[in-house]
Amino acid sequence: MSQSMSKNKNSCALGIDLGTGSNVALGESVAPTITSPASATSNVGAPFSFTVTTTGEPTPALSDGSAALPSGVTFTDNKNGTATLSGTPTTPGTYAMPLAA
Repeated sequence: MSQSMSKNKNSCALGIDLGTGSNVALGESVAPTITSPASATSNVGAPFSFTVTTTGEPTPALSDGSAALPSGVTFTDNKNGTATLSGTPTTPGTYAMPLAA
């Protein structure tokens, strides 16, 4: 059995050869961080789209925390470390949305 290990500042990989020709890679977790702007503005009756972006390992899943969004706007986790708020808002107001990654 032989082992090899490589490491950089964001990940760690460990390969193990068990004499079968197989390698196993293990990744080091990196805490999720939301990297998109903290707010977005839209106009009632106008199409709107905003992309939430993140970093982290493994790829973060995003949740809107069951926030009350304006009528006509939806939240979609794109399953790739991003999420999209989109639609045509029909009600004015300020809406707080606690995001979780």
